[in-house]
Amino acid sequence: MAKKHESEEWISAMKNANGSLSTTIPSICDSWVSFYDNLFCACPVDLPLQSDLLEKLVSFILSGK
Repeated sequence: MAKKHESEEWISAMKNANGSLSTTIPSICDSWVSFYDNLFCACPVDLPLQSDLLEKLVSFILSGK
C-alpha cells in the first residue's frame, strides 16, 4: 500500500519558466531551485506606490473591515 502511495506522489516532469520540460531528477530539482530563487529574490520597488499601499493596508486593518 505504501509503494502505491509513493508512486502517486512522484513528479515525473516539470515545465520550466522558459517553457521547456524537465524530466530528470536533477533538472526537476534545478527547476524548483530556480522558481524559489526568483520568487524570493530582491527586486526594485516603486517606493511611493509601496508607501501608498502600506498606508491603505494599515487604514483597512484599523477600520476593522
